[in-house]
Amino acid sequence: MGGFSIISGDAFIWRQGRAEVTLAPLGTGWSVIYRSTTRLLGPQQVLYEKHHENPTYAAWDVMARVVLVSHNEDEGLRAGRSAAQWIKGRTKATAAATALGAADA
Repeated sequence: MGGFSIISGDAFIWRQGRAEVTLAPLGTGWSVIYRSTTRLLGPQQVLYEKHHENPTYAAWDVMARVVLVSHNEDEGLRAGRSAAQWIKGRTKATAAATALGAADA
């Protein structure tokens, strides 16, 4: 059973069952957070949180968390690749916006 990814402008989110792995920009780096609800469906608890300066390490961390949750290496690879593509697209968009801002000044 595979999870699903939600890719928005603000975050990359992978979900399966009660588990959620989120990748989001934080300052000059990237934040990876693994949350899960309890068996009684209480509020989500943060089970893991890490800040990475290197985007490659952040994508690897997403992959590792997804493998841990899903017990499926293929699903982890898929999520890691999707996260890396999301980071690359977001980095390009940010660079383009910065270049436009500098050109206007």
